[in-house]
Amino acid sequence: EIKKWVQLLISKIDKEDCLLRFQLFGAEKKEDCILYIFPVGITFYPDKYYTRGVKVITYKGKREFPKAKTNNLLVSYVALREAYKQDALEALLVDNNGDVLEGTRTNFFAIKENILYTDDDEVLDGVTRKHILEIASKILKVKFEKIKLKDIENDNYDEYFMSSSSMGIMPITQINNKVISEKTQSRTRELMKLFKDRR
Repeated sequence: EIKKWVQLLISKIDKEDCLLRFQLFGAEKKEDCILYIFPVGITFYPDKYYTRGVKVITYKGKREFPKAKTNNLLVSYVALREAYKQDALEALLVDNNGDVLEGTRTNFFAIKENILYTDDDEVLDGVTRKHILEIASKILKVKFEKIKLKDIENDNYDEYFMSSSSMGIMPITQINNKVISEKTQSRTRELMKLFKDRR
């Protein structure tokens, strides 16, 4: 039934490219649930973001129910607005313990030597993230561990990147005022190539 709805919607869309977003509003009885399916535009990022890397900022806050993709976007909206004010592409959410969890619409990763670090407790376990973890395990050791803001500030990692369905893997070359040389992004580049080949 849902497949028929999707096909009907596609036939009515006057766009060459778009994403379809599904939102399910639950109720105690499943027959009372409401499913919305609507088209949204695709964000395309300039090539220079992938070759040079991008700037992100940190923002104190975290999403409620981080394992779920919900409509409660207030923290993400405010954090992203602050990022744009500082000429940054994304804001990384930092909790009260100083742990860098995720971006407002992205997953966050750090690399030290041959180890890939990412939180696994309080982040959205998205499809793109699952693919990245799978390909990363071929060339790196994957460690599910909190990434501390103080460790970023003290240069305890070599590389950083973020990911989402729309951007794939994007290297980060500046966090707040700390600049990370794009020349050190060799492992991220390897992952980007593996991820692209997989698609």
